[in-house]
Amino acid sequence: MKKFLSTTLIVLVFFTAITAFFGVAQPAEALKLENPLAVDSFQEFITRLIRMLIFIAAPALALIVAVAGLRFVVSGGNPKKRESAKNMIKYGIIGFLIIILAWVLVAVLQGLVGTTQTQDGGSGGACPAGQTRVIGSDCQLYPNCPCVQ
Repeated sequence: MKKFLSTTLIVLVFFTAITAFFGVAQPAEALKLENPLAVDSFQEFITRLIRMLIFIAAPALALIVAVAGLRFVVSGGNPKKRESAKNMIKYGIIGFLIIILAWVLVAVLQGLVGTTQTQDGGSGGACPAGQTRVIGSDCQLYPNCPCVQ
C-alpha cells in the first residue's frame, strides 16, 4: 500500500510540474477558449436547458405511462406488481411536474428581475436607467419588448 501511494504521489507531482511548465510556456493566444454554446447569457442558457428538458420529458412521460399501464394490465392480480405500476405512473408524473415547475420558476424570476422571455428563447435585455420593460401578451411575440418611462 505504501508503494502504491508513493508511486501515485510521484506521478501526480511529475504531471503537475509538466503541466505547469508547458502551461506557462504557451503564448496567451493559445489559451483562449471559444464559447461552445449558442447562447450569450446564463439566463438564455437556463431557458434553453429547461425547454430541452421539457422536450425530452414529455415523450418520456408518455413512454413511462404506457409501460406502467401495460404492467398494470398484465399484473395478473398480483398486488405488488399492480402497486409497482401505480408508483411508476405517479413518479413519472411527479418528475414531469418538477420540470414544468422549474420552467414556471424561471419565468417568475425573470418577471421579478425585470427581464422578459421572447419567443425565440432570448431575453429582451435590460432597460436604460429610469425605464421599465413593457410586459404583456404582445411582448411575447416580438424579439425586443420596448422600454418605457
